[in-house]
Amino acid sequence: MSRSTSAGTGKHQHTANALIGSELSVVDKYLTSHGVNAKKLQVRCNLTDMCDDADAILLSKILQDNPPNNLHALSATMNSLYAEIIVQNRYTAFEADGLDYSSQKALAASIWNTMNSIGTGLWCVGLAELAGDSSDEDRRACCNALAGYLLAHSR
Repeated sequence: MSRSTSAGTGKHQHTANALIGSELSVVDKYLTSHGVNAKKLQVRCNLTDMCDDADAILLSKILQDNPPNNLHALSATMNSLYAEIIVQNRYTAFEADGLDYSSQKALAASIWNTMNSIGTGLWCVGLAELAGDSSDEDRRACCNALAGYLLAHSR
């Protein structure tokens, strides 16, 4: 699926688009074809991670809206969620969690703001640890790629 990359089309943006939301085989193939040893990169943002995060947001919201009344509330909620979940609902969960889905530019900005907030900036506690030695341009390209991916899969 082609995604818009309004924030840029340079090498950083192309690499981010290949990484964000892709199955590992797609990432390996893209990076290897561009002379990068994909196995050394140990990519930490893949489709499974994104689905897990979205599912956790959905489960949390369901449980908050319907306080548990028995010991099986979590398993019953999970059974219900996974029986009915569709991709569109899964990725809309991030909107319910505070991201701005009004446009790709707005979504990329809200992802950037979330990733750089005080709580996520704490080393060894927040997301800053996962940034490694990536540049500002790398991180902005990833925010834009994630915005494009989420919009394409939630509408």
